[in-house]
Amino acid sequence: MTGTGFQPVLVIWAFITVVALTFAIDQSRAGKFIPGPLALMFVPLALTNFGVLPTEAPIYDAIIDISVPMGVAMLLLRADIAEIIRNGGPMLGLFFIGILGSTLGMAVAFLLFDFGSGEAALGATMYAFMTGSTVNVIAVAQAVQMDPTEFSALFASSVIVSPAYLALIVFLMRAPFVSTFVRCRAGSSYGHSSVSKDAGSQADRSDAAKTAPMIGAPLGQLVAIGYALGVYLAVGYSMEAIGYGHLTILAVTVVAILVGNLARPFRRIVRGDREMGMVFLYLFICALAAQIDLTVLGAMAGKIILFWVMALAVHLGSMLVAGRFLRVDPHLLLLASHAGIGGPSSTAAIAGFQGRDDLVTPSILCALSGILIGTFLGVGWYGIVS
Repeated sequence: MTGTGFQPVLVIWAFITVVALTFAIDQSRAGKFIPGPLALMFVPLALTNFGVLPTEAPIYDAIIDISVPMGVAMLLLRADIAEIIRNGGPMLGLFFIGILGSTLGMAVAFLLFDFGSGEAALGATMYAFMTGSTVNVIAVAQAVQMDPTEFSALFASSVIVSPAYLALIVFLMRAPFVSTFVRCRAGSSYGHSSVSKDAGSQADRSDAAKTAPMIGAPLGQLVAIGYALGVYLAVGYSMEAIGYGHLTILAVTVVAILVGNLARPFRRIVRGDREMGMVFLYLFICALAAQIDLTVLGAMAGKIILFWVMALAVHLGSMLVAGRFLRVDPHLLLLASHAGIGGPSSTAAIAGFQGRDDLVTPSILCALSGILIGTFLGVGWYGIVS
């Protein structure tokens, strides 16, 4: 094999190593101070700028094409629509009010900031960020063929914005003036927003019995990979055949949701789907980061942070006004707001930190509903703006 022939192998080895480093940081004490996903951007960036990896290579396009559909197919396999509707509670309605607030915030921010020809693609991924999670951001970025440097600037700014917004929500949940403004005492909904502990534990045992894996590793993991590859090939070929190849990721999202909800026994023969799904999405970020233009990254990231501040300020202001009109418990209101920005894990953590164990499940379910629709909202924004 020639030196050039080794290049794709070197790229794959480097990216897998970076993804492993990211997981290692997240699972270590260092993860409390250094966000693991930073490695996904800056290590490939350094490797290309020091000449270890090429700045352009066909392997990057191959990784980008296959990683997102496979990652989405795996990560959405266990999204249970019935459970979201059944246990989302009043927080689910507030979550959708928050989406309207995010839409208003995006519109106001774009009136104040000009991002040039890439504005539509950048806006689409930002909208996905404010309504869904990393899964949706990456899916939309691929669907609208976002510029790698712009995506990396957006991702870098989100690493700063997300923890800052989480800290703000934690502060506001304990701030007396919020209760005064919305005319409702914080914590007044306690015990009325979720199932009881006994019922919840019984439901958990029942769900665990129904979803317990029927086969072990590595067979279950191979089934997961085969399933994701099969979805990618079947959906991708079909969409290309009818002339809508650029919307493949939306079709993959629909198929993954349908399989997870209409063929639930299939979940029992799949293992490691969530973990491998994240690996595929992380590989996508590595492939984009390796193609970054450093001359515009820093300035663009700073501008995007200012955009976030304006958009989130309008979003949060809209939520507080809605809360005052509806006289809603501030805990419900603020967790619904964070569910779209921070995702399931961090929102549930805030609920637990606040002592609202009854809101942990609704928080997770609201965030999951955002993941279900975030890709469609982002691509829809792109279609309207462009």
